[in-house]
Amino acid sequence: MANIEMNYPSELEKKYEELQEMSETDMSVRVLFDELATLNDTYEELEKELYRSGSSDRVVLAMIENFRLRLSLVEELEQIKQAKSKS
Repeated sequence: MANIEMNYPSELEKKYEELQEMSETDMSVRVLFDELATLNDTYEELEKELYRSGSSDRVVLAMIENFRLRLSLVEELEQIKQAKSKS
């Protein structure tokens, strides 16, 4: 779990920072950023649950899926950015 907690967040943070400016001017990007915020909140709750329950496989798998979903949203944002830069 420690490896996952180190790898995914650093990837997400790098991409998130690069794309954040777009959310100020594009409503579809803003919606994706709102979804990311919701997933971040969910992750924090999962983290709390993990510490309460020990190392529950169910919680660990939910955390991994949360990382994957967030990464997917960030990749979608990158595609939007690339499309806009080509226009």
